[in-house]
Amino acid sequence: LNREWQTKLTSFDEITVPDVDNPLGITEVPRKHLWMRFVEQLYADVYHQIAAAIRAKDPAPGKLIGAEGSMMGDPELTLEGLTMWGPYPSRLDNAMMRSFGSPELLRGNWWGGYLAQRAAGGQPLWTQVLSGGVNASFYFQDLGGEGVLSQDLSFTDFFEKEQWPVMLEVNASVGPLLAKLPTANLGLGILYSRSSEHALTIDGRTGSPGSTRDGLLAWSEELGIPAFLCSPTQIEAGKLTTDNMRILFMPQVTCLDESTVQALQRWVEAGGTLVADLQPGFRNGRGAPRTSAVADALFGVTHQLTSKPADSAVTLAVDGKNLVLERMLSDSSVQPAGAVAQGKLANGTPILFSRTVGKGRTLLL
Repeated sequence: LNREWQTKLTSFDEITVPDVDNPLGITEVPRKHLWMRFVEQLYADVYHQIAAAIRAKDPAPGKLIGAEGSMMGDPELTLEGLTMWGPYPSRLDNAMMRSFGSPELLRGNWWGGYLAQRAAGGQPLWTQVLSGGVNASFYFQDLGGEGVLSQDLSFTDFFEKEQWPVMLEVNASVGPLLAKLPTANLGLGILYSRSSEHALTIDGRTGSPGSTRDGLLAWSEELGIPAFLCSPTQIEAGKLTTDNMRILFMPQVTCLDESTVQALQRWVEAGGTLVADLQPGFRNGRGAPRTSAVADALFGVTHQLTSKPADSAVTLAVDGKNLVLERMLSDSSVQPAGAVAQGKLANGTPILFSRTVGKGRTLLL
């Protein structure tokens, strides 16, 4: 603990409890990850205890137990054993419900308490259905004027004008059929790392939390190829193979354990394609900084662990034309060590490293 926290504690009694009112005041990644992990475990435990109490009181089968209007926390912990969940409209939460929830999970987005028009956080109702993220919507009604009904029991303006017509259209067409169908798994995965999410709240060298992942989710929806999230625990258990994953993206996965990298190595050697971006595995699974990047050998590169990526303009030749991408993060310390470097910035920094590994390959952007 002292090594990872860079402290000189002589007993656990010397560890100060984080300020509950100011958890963002923690500045060390390993300590903040442990605190956030603890909070997420407590959050999941509360729902599991409530569900157990409900089942004990009413053991009849068929009931749906869960929550609506709630954040997800750690989806693997929270959704275990629950039969419904309704977060606020979110592309990420919808993907987490689809990826980590059981097939029987009633998945929906929560509505209500909004007097202004609200377009589902950038995901209108049709998009929710077509992406396979949800199969229901939960509406809250408050006659005090806070929900979808006005005090005179008429629909509030935002609901009547913006949402009700779409609901009628969805339900009068193939919407109900699509909601009942399982989402096709076409072999596209995204590694979802809670410890990396926690680390990014302090160490922002590779961008803000989710800034790459959320773009990947939107891209996959536009393609019509659903992306399924996979956790390090699932990967180590062989999920990439059992689910026939063909391509796995690792967006901003700065935290990796050796055991996860070994599982990824085996999957790539068997024919998988692994695509990562800046500085994968710079920290271990608990968020502690490493002395050497654990994934460098897999990608065939070397890094300087103290390097800080910088904004750069990237020029690519596409169909005979130059495509300029502004403000792309690039790490000039990356050097090939078995990988083939492709494409360069104006200063000579490569922007893509490709390596053949067994029957598969790795790509580092």
